[in-house]
Amino acid sequence: PGHPNSQEEEEEEEEEEIVPSRPQGDNVHGDRIHVIVRKRPVGEAQKDILQCTAPSLALLEPKKKVDLTEYTKAHKFRYDDAYSENDTTRDLYSRSVHSLVYNLFQGGTSTCFCFGQTASGKTHT
Repeated sequence: PGHPNSQEEEEEEEEEEIVPSRPQGDNVHGDRIHVIVRKRPVGEAQKDILQCTAPSLALLEPKKKVDLTEYTKAHKFRYDDAYSENDTTRDLYSRSVHSLVYNLFQGGTSTCFCFGQTASGKTHT
């Protein structure tokens, strides 16, 4: 608005059609629900207690035995896929979201639901 060419530019942008390419290999999810987790980078004031090795995540719980010997108990969880703080948003998209977008452009229905508590990394993703 306000610029004489703004309407022309908007029309040109609308004409450009972007269609994702067909997903390859494991990127084709089919008709089922997938649970994907992403570990966000840990802040300086936070302690890192998660270990991510796709497709698993381990919660490392510091514990003490009766004799006060310290040890770490790993609680392991397996998902359809898991992303560490070193994986990029592009990695997440290509492995877990691309097939949903492709399906949508083919006339199908796709849903991507992001869930997490406040400051858990949804905006980071």
